[in-house]
Amino acid sequence: MSATASQGQAERAELEAVLNSGIFSRAPNLASFLKYVCDRYFDGDADGIKEYSIAVEALKRWADFDQKKDSIVRVEAHRLRKRLADYYQEAGREHAVKIEIPPGQYAPRFVYKDKWPLAAVTPSLAFEPVREAVEIAPSYKTVAETTSRARVAKRTLFARFVWISLAVFLILIGAAVIASNRRTAKQAREVWKGEHTASAGRVPHAGGLPRAAVH
Repeated sequence: MSATASQGQAERAELEAVLNSGIFSRAPNLASFLKYVCDRYFDGDADGIKEYSIAVEALKRWADFDQKKDSIVRVEAHRLRKRLADYYQEAGREHAVKIEIPPGQYAPRFVYKDKWPLAAVTPSLAFEPVREAVEIAPSYKTVAETTSRARVAKRTLFARFVWISLAVFLILIGAAVIASNRRTAKQAREVWKGEHTASAGRVPHAGGLPRAAVH
């Protein structure tokens, strides 16, 4: 058996394994979508897989389907990509072949395990510690920055409180001084008026004798 024939059998077997895995038990549209595009691929007609053909032949839309008004194919393609990615992260992790629907196209791609990205083979060992280290480092920086900003804000608030309190105190002192000066000036005027009035009553008339009272 040629390598090409062997690969074809492996790819068909993988499609059957995915369809029978139960991941599409509540999503028949996704199963129909995947089976349709894979069958077209196996028939050598991957270039003929178009949005319109998927809508009409796989998703059973009417012949007047308008992809500008109906985004069903794009929505289901997005869901299918995510469902396949989740499957190969868990139940299908040890499979020799995996099926992908690359973004921006609908034709399937079969990737063999020796060409899988490291994260797809051993996600817990390859990427999670690195991701954890990358995520934890910024968190400490964020906490430090937040604490520093809080301290600066607290100091700024305290400084504002001190300056405002000092300004209020000076205003009160100034008002008290002004009020005291006004009272002192008023009392001085009253004393001066009293003394002037009293002295005016004691001024003698001509001849040195006080004027007789007129009856």
